[in-house]
Amino acid sequence: MIDMKVYKWPYDTLKQVSVPCDPTDYKDEFEEQMKTLMVESNGIGLAANQIGMTQRFFCIGHKYFMHFKEPTVIYNPMIVTKSKEEMVDEEGCLSFPNVLVKVKRPKGIEVAYQDNKGKSHTARLIGYEAKCFLHENDHLDGICFNMKSKTRWSMKKTLRPKKVERDHRFI
Repeated sequence: MIDMKVYKWPYDTLKQVSVPCDPTDYKDEFEEQMKTLMVESNGIGLAANQIGMTQRFFCIGHKYFMHFKEPTVIYNPMIVTKSKEEMVDEEGCLSFPNVLVKVKRPKGIEVAYQDNKGKSHTARLIGYEAKCFLHENDHLDGICFNMKSKTRWSMKKTLRPKKVERDHRFI
């Protein structure tokens, strides 16, 4: 078992393009650890880049998704087709805590991927599930959602006022 954690922006692997991998190289306990980390972090997706690896795989899943209802590790994903219809919606990311960014994405996609046995699959995804798949796939290409947004933003720490001792004479 490795010490798996979610790396925050601007960690190096978040900006690197991932390489194809052999899904059979990853053991069940590795996948379970990744799924657990995603769920315990309140995520619906987690890419290899976010855990410090630059191989083409990610975990995705949520009970409200049509296809990936349970956390599933996807290997060597490819976007086969994208709908012409697009949607703009807010997205969050485990590598950008407490940041929401509006991103425009296709409303539907057809994807191809491999499971942990190396078997190929295809799926048609729409709405929130498509958005999540695209978000995680972007991570594998070294693209984070801050790069896709037209909104200017910064990850600078916000200044918090210093704690002021109350002078009880004035309360």
